[in-house]
Amino acid sequence: VRRQPARTKRHANYAEPQDNTDCPSETNQKPLRPKQQAKPLQSIHESSAQRYGRQRSTCGSEKENASENKRKSHAAKEISADKTTSKRGKHSSTGKERGKVKQEVHHVLEDVSEDAQVNSREIYKAKDIKPAELLDPENSRVREMAPALATALEKTIHSCDTHLGGEIFAFMAVQHNQDPSVDLCRSLVRLLLHGPMNGTTPFPDCQRLERGNQIIDLCIRRNPSILDRFMQVAGASFWLDCLTCLESPHYMMEDDENRLTGFAIDRIAQSAYLKASCARFFLRILESQLGDCIGSKCRAQTRDEILGRSLVREIVGHRRGAKEALERLSKLMMSHWIILGQFTLAPATGLMLNGDNVSPDSIDVLQQQSTELLQLLGKVMSYIAFLYGFAEQENSTSIAHSLYNTFSKTLDGNNFDPSPFLGKGSDMDKHWSSVKLRIVLDLDKNVVPEVRPILADLLDVGPTFNILFG
Repeated sequence: VRRQPARTKRHANYAEPQDNTDCPSETNQKPLRPKQQAKPLQSIHESSAQRYGRQRSTCGSEKENASENKRKSHAAKEISADKTTSKRGKHSSTGKERGKVKQEVHHVLEDVSEDAQVNSREIYKAKDIKPAELLDPENSRVREMAPALATALEKTIHSCDTHLGGEIFAFMAVQHNQDPSVDLCRSLVRLLLHGPMNGTTPFPDCQRLERGNQIIDLCIRRNPSILDRFMQVAGASFWLDCLTCLESPHYMMEDDENRLTGFAIDRIAQSAYLKASCARFFLRILESQLGDCIGSKCRAQTRDEILGRSLVREIVGHRRGAKEALERLSKLMMSHWIILGQFTLAPATGLMLNGDNVSPDSIDVLQQQSTELLQLLGKVMSYIAFLYGFAEQENSTSIAHSLYNTFSKTLDGNNFDPSPFLGKGSDMDKHWSSVKLRIVLDLDKNVVPEVRPILADLLDVGPTFNILFG
């Protein structure tokens, strides 16, 4: 006789005994354990759903609510799938649990990336952030960025998605208090001095230059001592490289300054933007080297200590001394005023350009970049003139005469005629007088206060200068 299998809860015809006396064989039988539920997985999903519910409840965006519902439904489907496949045993549920944990980590990383983009945009919008406010109070120690991350950021900044590199750098700098590595600093300095490069071929890209300026500005506001690292990677010939960059006609073709075409105007504006980036960075280095020796910020320091600083030592150590930097800078400053002066003075003179394919937006960009470049050159000239007087022990009158001689020589040897830009019947004497006055006004009054009035008298704009400043 074939033995009948014992009826358990797994069989459909199983019935619970009504009385223990009727079935004495089952009195000592232990009740079968119910089907194992995936409680750890369920608790994980419930906690994750609650966590995402708390995070998303503060935001009224429809997009975030839809994302929350999608995640909850996805978690519910996975729980139901786990219930149907629980017969596979302990090892299968453990593997599935690991998969759910990995998925939760993936969701958390997505939220971190979204927060990084939001924080970086807020950082770039903030203009008046003090260095102390940019440090994380939980970990105020500034660390150097890892080489692998710095290499990835360098490639991203020099790619077509340069904004991603800037946003990631801002997040790592503010949230994790990390400064750029030496290689990344060298890449940023090369970008500001030579512009974007495709191998050895330069090409205009104002977006990359803007992102590089934002990164350096953020680094300096967080940690002003980072300028020493930038100066170290720039090398001993940093000031010569800056002067060479300011003298070079970047992106400009021959005779572009005499053309009234849209392409020529765009090329001049792109060249002015690169030179303005270089001049701004040069000015920051000069301020860090000489800022504590000027005006109300002056501290009691010895002459040898000031002359022993890195940039000061390289400029003064030239065979002609600081006079080489003063003459080259004053010459290129006057040359830029000759070519770009009509664009800078256009709002005051009512300049109207009606050339071939010249859009008003191109004119506005050129006017802004020209004005910024010439103002930065005036401030750089002020620090170089101060250094020349300090190193050579020259007074303000001698400095003013040196500037006047270079300005006059450059203006007399000029062959550029700005009359086509100014229109017919324009007063050229008045135009050159306006240029000379602006040169004097762009000098920093806190750095060379006594040179300005003397130079104004030498350039025959003393009465106008005295009217403005008494």
